Amino acid sequence: MTEKKNSPIEQHYETLKSELRKNRRISPFWLLPFIALCIGALLFFQIVQERGETITITFNDGAGLVADKTEVRYQGLQIGLVKK
Repeated sequence: MTEKKNSPIEQHYETLKSELRKNRRISPFWLLPFIALCIGALLFFQIVQERGETITITFNDGAGLVADKTEVRYQGLQIGLVKK
């Protein structure tokens, strides 16, 4: 049988071997989305805390109450607005 003679380029590629490495570290690319998520969560909880309590009061007669204009006062201090 005849042997197949390889060209120098084919011989070169046959001698090269690739090694695969498993990189088990977390890529620094994921640091930016993680920081953005933390900032978003912090802002969300800050807004929820600053929002305050919602008080619901019902009246038989709402004469004189105007939504988003009438102030709710307690001991002379404005503590909110009528919403609906």
